[in-house]
Amino acid sequence: MLPSLLTSAVAVSVPFQLRLVADRIGQGFSRIYQGYLLRRLRHVFARKVAIYADNLPVELRNLKKWQCFWTFDENVTAPLHGFVNVHDYYRQSSSRAYLHKIATPTLIIHAKDDPFMTAAAIPTASELSEQVILELSNKGGHVGFITGNIPGQPVYWLDQRIPAYLKQYLK
Repeated sequence: MLPSLLTSAVAVSVPFQLRLVADRIGQGFSRIYQGYLLRRLRHVFARKVAIYADNLPVELRNLKKWQCFWTFDENVTAPLHGFVNVHDYYRQSSSRAYLHKIATPTLIIHAKDDPFMTAAAIPTASELSEQVILELSNKGGHVGFITGNIPGQPVYWLDQRIPAYLKQYLK
């Protein structure tokens, strides 16, 4: 194993299990965000289509067909990145299976009310390496973590927590 160039790391609202994220984001209010993300992805790929029209796989010419992450990832993401299928992509790209191998001090911050993940996605303590601290908050949403008692004056908790954690490793 090569030595790491990192002395510490922080991850927020980690997609521990992509298949659960793809399921959850297709339900309820989260579908609005799924639609937003898919529109953004289509926009990015539309520019590529304009530039590389003759050399693009057929999947990228039919982007409007893919209306959820399962179909988008099956027909676009997985084949473009060398995965056998969406299941292979989700399995290999989900972080949960790798958490026990982390050798760099790492803080993972996750909210139990993240609208794109369920409690089933959260790893257990036995799945984490000794170098990983998993901080679970009851509230925080997806990368939100906004607190404060004065209306109109939010306190962005991550802006405080992340530097406080990293400070112990920065010399």
